[in-house]
Amino acid sequence: MTEWNSSIVRHIPEDELHAYLDQALSRSQCVEIERHLARCPRCQVQRDGIAALRDRTTALLARIGPPPIVPPAFDTLR
Repeated sequence: MTEWNSSIVRHIPEDELHAYLDQALSRSQCVEIERHLARCPRCQVQRDGIAALRDRTTALLARIGPPPIVPPAFDTLR
């Protein structure tokens, strides 16, 4: 994952950014990622791009998905 060394910076892998955005990581992992994101413009851009794509995909799926099913009232079923 992320490591800060005097000369080597490992960036956050894309799959970890997805897990971070899904809130599927432990609190300690999130803190580590957030610490890295605070200092790394490259990873910030990648995170923002992934988040924007996910937002567009969610909006698209909401528009093309099946209409919501509204169950009949209980009195109608009786």
